[in-house]
Amino acid sequence: MGQINLDKEQIKAIKAPIDKPVIVKAAAGTGKTTILVERIKYLRESGIPLNQILAFTYTNKAAEHMKQKIYKELNESIPYVGTIHSILESWIKPHLNLNSNYIELIDEEDEIRLLNKCKRKLKKEQESPNETIKRFNKKKLRIDTEWDKQDDELFKNYKEIMSAHGKLSFNDILTNTLELLETRPDFLKQIQNKYKAIFIDEVQDITEVQFQIIKKILKGQPNINFFAVGDPNQCIFQFAYAKENTFEELDNFFEQELKVQPTKVNLNVNYRSDQLIVGYGNDVRSIKEGIPLSISHSQKKGEIREISKEQVLEILKKESENSNLGKWACLTRSINKPTVSFLISAMKKKIPFQLTKFHDLLRDPAKYKRIKKEPKLIILFTQISFFDDKKILYEIIRTLDFPTGKKDTTWQLVQGIQDLSKNIKNKTVLQALLDRDIDIQEISIPYEDKNFFYQHLAFIQSLKMAEKTNLKEFIEKHIFPYFRNKSYEPEFSEEIMLLMYWIDCTQKQNNLTSEELAANIMFLINPGNKETAKLAESNENQLIISTVHKAKGLEWDNLIVIDEWTKNRKKDKNLPYVAYTRARNKLLLIKNSDK
Repeated sequence: MGQINLDKEQIKAIKAPIDKPVIVKAAAGTGKTTILVERIKYLRESGIPLNQILAFTYTNKAAEHMKQKIYKELNESIPYVGTIHSILESWIKPHLNLNSNYIELIDEEDEIRLLNKCKRKLKKEQESPNETIKRFNKKKLRIDTEWDKQDDELFKNYKEIMSAHGKLSFNDILTNTLELLETRPDFLKQIQNKYKAIFIDEVQDITEVQFQIIKKILKGQPNINFFAVGDPNQCIFQFAYAKENTFEELDNFFEQELKVQPTKVNLNVNYRSDQLIVGYGNDVRSIKEGIPLSISHSQKKGEIREISKEQVLEILKKESENSNLGKWACLTRSINKPTVSFLISAMKKKIPFQLTKFHDLLRDPAKYKRIKKEPKLIILFTQISFFDDKKILYEIIRTLDFPTGKKDTTWQLVQGIQDLSKNIKNKTVLQALLDRDIDIQEISIPYEDKNFFYQHLAFIQSLKMAEKTNLKEFIEKHIFPYFRNKSYEPEFSEEIMLLMYWIDCTQKQNNLTSEELAANIMFLINPGNKETAKLAESNENQLIISTVHKAKGLEWDNLIVIDEWTKNRKKDKNLPYVAYTRARNKLLLIKNSDK
């Protein structure tokens, strides 16, 4: 086991018999990753090759971390470690009968566009696409939902158009895998023969269909080497349909269906947090029965106190002056009014911060995670001022509010431009429009809408000719006037101010040209888990501000929590515990932060 000092329960988990399942409940800070890596090393030493071990992780970052640690310890690579979606996608790709030469994971906006196409075809536009997609996802995930015969026709058309475009959603990966396992005995046998050991990290967060996939693989294999680890008190992804009773159902599955008694281990020694923080975590956790209280391994008491927003800002200002902000983070339930208020105050005091998912600040919760119209147009106009990209142009058209308000205008205009541009040579679509080589008078949309579009082409032309050395100054001088006649609510004005602050800081801190920032702006606003985690672990002199969900698995010496929990929401019940247990030494709670 190398030089790692392990406690009695950790050793019990690592050296549990390899011919029956192991279920580990690991409280926050108890060394879950260490246990997983040491167990894999133990199996390797017991004669199981690494290429016969499968490990499901919740994030790409966790997968990379595990691969690196194993290679460092064993000087040997472990190939099959990854998120459930990434592993399953590799299984099913050779078996998919899609009407396309390639397969691509679809994003939310593309999925909405394809669904709207189906609805127009079937003349079923009463329900919003967001609600339809939610019901479709529930059907895919085998969650009870309202359904009728008309839904069958729409769902069939939706799947056909997705297939025709070579598109898959994350939930399609799950449902296609389960379908193959249930209908193709040869496929099931191939998977069962390939792996001699299966690991699941963060097992409390799996969904019902993921659970069915795991059970299908394990059935008929009572002696399979199965190892699941997680913490029922850290189940915070119920909004993504995570099961709440996974541990109980795993017990029932092994004992009643496979007739095998799993090895059960409780890890409760917290090696992360000081004593007061561990005690506070014990007090707020929602599930207490059958799980021992956590014990701090630290000899230090630590610090917990309630504090006002103003007091926190004064502390952060001093920490910034001493270049210590890299040891601080601020967590919030969501990017809500109290959080925006805190961000505005931090900005006014010139406290450098990085919001791990800036996209959350700009998105419209009523429109299925899409960015709100005004900030989205600011970003799109910025991008098209540099790049003659028809995708950006079409996205601008889809985002604009045309004067007549007719639903058909948008898709008729896009389709018309696509048809008219087929014979254009040696020019981009945008340049052909600006040069009037494409005449939209030939497109059957109302005159008012055509004139409105011509005005926007002239506006885009003016943006292309403007000075753009400093992106923030360019946007404020040339794009803001576009919105001058629009009335903003106070929250929106704050969001735009924060967007400008973010653009300015990102350009200066990363020494980017305006073109480089414009090219990568959507990725930087909405980075993947791996990039977000990397940023959150940086030691730069900036405060990390994150939602609790994005901070899971991370930790900081000093933690501020905007303590605004929605107590009547069942989905929020584990958020306080997850939030507080990210702190090592100091935990500051801002109460009533919007007052």
